Parts: sequence; C-alpha cells; structure tokens
Amino acid sequence: MLYKIKYYHIKINMDMLNSTNIYNFFKNCKNKIHKNEYQAKKRIMKIHGKYYDLTNYEHPGGPIAMMAANGRDATALFESHHQFSNRNNIYEIMKKYEIRMNTENEKYKELMLPGEEENYNLFDWKETLSSEFTLELRDKVYKYFDKISKEQDIPIIKAIKANNQKWFEFYFFGGMTLLSFYHMIFSMSGFWSWINVVLFPVFYWLSGTMLHDGSHFAISNNWRVNWYIQYLFYIFSSPYVWLHQHVIGHHSYTNIDNKDPDLHHSPELFRYKNTTPWIKEYNGQEKTMHLYWPFAVIGNVNIHKPIQLLLTNYYNYCVYKIPLSIDRQFFNLFGRLCYIYIFLILPFILFSFYEGIKFSIIPNMIYSILFILNAQLNHFQDESIHSKSSNWFIHQIISSNDFGGLFHYYASIGLNYQIEHHLFPSVNSCHYANLQKIILGVCFKYGVNYNYREGYIDSLQDHFNYMKKIGTNPQESIIIENIE
Repeated sequence: MLYKIKYYHIKINMDMLNSTNIYNFFKNCKNKIHKNEYQAKKRIMKIHGKYYDLTNYEHPGGPIAMMAANGRDATALFESHHQFSNRNNIYEIMKKYEIRMNTENEKYKELMLPGEEENYNLFDWKETLSSEFTLELRDKVYKYFDKISKEQDIPIIKAIKANNQKWFEFYFFGGMTLLSFYHMIFSMSGFWSWINVVLFPVFYWLSGTMLHDGSHFAISNNWRVNWYIQYLFYIFSSPYVWLHQHVIGHHSYTNIDNKDPDLHHSPELFRYKNTTPWIKEYNGQEKTMHLYWPFAVIGNVNIHKPIQLLLTNYYNYCVYKIPLSIDRQFFNLFGRLCYIYIFLILPFILFSFYEGIKFSIIPNMIYSILFILNAQLNHFQDESIHSKSSNWFIHQIISSNDFGGLFHYYASIGLNYQIEHHLFPSVNSCHYANLQKIILGVCFKYGVNYNYREGYIDSLQDHFNYMKKIGTNPQESIIIENIE
C-alpha cells in the first residue's frame, strides 16, 4: 500500500515497515542530522567557480550574509551585494580562504546544497562583468554615490543606505501604525474603531519598506539593524523564510524555471509561465486569483511555506533549506507557533469572536491584499516573464517592471522601482528615483528594453491580461490562432 501527501510528496510504502528497514531509516536520519549540524557550523561556498571556506572569517555584513551563501553557488549574491566595496581588498581576503581543490579537498564539494552546482552556468559571468553595458552602468551609479559620499563626508558604503528622510518616514509611519492600532482596539466610537481597522494595516504596510530594505542589508552598515528590524514585521513573514524566497532565490535567478520560487506559488491553482504543465484548474485564473489575495500572507507566507520548508527541506522546490543547527530549527518552529497563537488564537481568547475577526483577521487580509497587489505587478507581465539574458544585469532589467512615480513609490513601499532594486539590492529604496534616470539613459544607449508603465491601472490591466493568456488551455490557443 502506498500513501502520498500530494503537495509534500511524502511516500510511505507499508511493506517497508519491518524492523530492519525501520532501523536503517532512523540510522539514515541520524546521519543526515549529523551532516546538517556539520554544514551549519561550516561556511563553504562557491564564487566564480572557486570554492571558499569562510568559516573563520567575520564578514562585515554579519553572519546572516554568510548563512545565506553557505553551501551555495554564491556568485549572484556576491556580485549584487558588493558593487560598492573595494574589490582589491575583497579579492585579497578571498585568496586567503580559497580551497585548492585536490583529492583530499574533494569532500568540500559534498557540502554544497542540492541544485547549487549548476547555478553558476545560468549566466555568462565573464561576459556579464566585462561587457560595456555593465561597466558603464556600474561606473555611472558609482559616481552618483561617490558625489554624495564627498558632499556628506561619509564612506560610499554608507551613502547607499537609508538617509535621514527615510528614517523620519519610518518613524512617522511606525508611529501612525501604533496610534491606529490603539484606536482600533480601545476607541469608544464603533465608527472610529472600524476606520482604524483599515488604517492600521495601511500604515503598517507603508512602514514595511524597512522590512524589504533590511532583508537586502540596505538600511544600515550594521547587520544587526538590517536583520532585527525585520522582526517588527513578523506579522508578514519570518525573516528566515523570507531569506530563502526573496533574497536567495528570487533575486539571484529572477523568472528562471525551478530556481525562482515566485514562479511556483500554489501550482495547483495558478500558472505563471508556459513552462508549467497546464491543468484545467488554470482556466479562468484571472477571475479567481484576487480571491486568494486576502489570505496569501496568513495562509501561504506564514503557515504553508514554513511547514513546506520544514518537511521538504525546500522552498517551493527551488531553494534548498539553509543548514541550521537543531536548536535554531526549533527556534524557527517555535516562532511560527508563536505567530499562530498570538495573531490567530489569542485575539479570540481576549475578545469575542466578532472582535477577533475585526482586530486580527480583517487587518491581516487588508495587509495581504496590499502586498500581493504590489508584488504581482513587478514581474508577471507578458514581455518580462519570458525575457532572458546571459548577462545577469541585463537579465534583471528585462525580467522586471517599473511603474508610476512618487505616489506609487510610497504606495508600493518602493516596489514600483523594481528594476533599480534588482540591479542594486543593497542600495536603499530612497535612492531609486534618481538611479532610474541613470539606468534609463544607459539602457537607451545600448538598446536594452526597459519595461515601464504609467501606474496601477495600466500595470493591473496588463497583469490580468497576461494571467488570462497563460491560464488558457494551450490547445485552445492554437485553435484560435489558426482560425484567425
């Protein structure tokens, strides 16, 4: 007898449940635990085809940066997050920790995580770093920040981070979040309380730019500020889980099949690319996908994906789980249980069922809609989803979409400048509007397609049209084309 849990692919053959096989099963589990513990203590990574043992190196970006790269081909992470660092100094440091591959050191290859060895060849890194387009783009952006650095008499690595205005906006929206939360719970006016049921998630969303920037080490040069500020937005996601989905997977390999987790959300319901085999559930997905939006953060981001990562060791079967010690894994599991209790159970204990829905579920749903609304417009458009280049920088441009201006910058917490963000993720979002002018000029000079739309209406219309197109039965599409 064979049992199969559909989405986690856990198979149990009942004929194998004898004493010998059970013993071998637990022995294999023990070996895997020992290997995972060993991997968690080491910091082995591959950059530009060379292996490095950085276990004893104290990275300026802190242990989180090293944890993200551990056991991976970290070329894309390295190149995208060290564009304003002193390369000569970096290369000198790397030489000290390079592993000279020989028979004895072949064991280090075994510490690479599944699927990572092939990732280096997804892009032509020699062409990427030596092309005139890349050199001019990097040079002009560097000069922009070098000017700020000299004017403010600060290091360039600090000039790319959050400025004073950005911090003021964070404190303002954060303060309004707390104020609206207070009025939502304690207001004597039912009408004013309901107004703040809406205002609370809106202000929380507007302050969330620090979550996004922090995950890319783009707030401060202090890694603790970047990492711990994300815990203020624990309602949205676990920083550990978000690191897998967004930083390691999506940003390194944007829109690439089986590498970008964002292409594989809820495959039983939605189809995002024509490389996903079509099933009848995709028909009319553009009419039903908005019904999923209010529950995406609660059900998918905060519960389903952490469980999937725990049970399968993969995020959306694309990104292998970061090796963690057993105590750290229990800590992450405990964090998710705390989320479920504090935000989904405790409100119904402290308040009535009606108030539990009002104070917890509805604000979560509003926040979820705001997140999905802005996230869906950045890559799921017809001309960007299928675009591919061997040059990593050009690929980031043609596979992303910008929309709108200043209003959209605040409404989308900077996600409307998606091209700028993908090219320079370690740069704070407060600089994107100025970078857009530079990038547009370089793209125009070299004939690189720059995807831009006027605002939400144009972007949403194109997104819905694309989801309708990709959800249609391919055989029906062929028949319609032949008739026309």
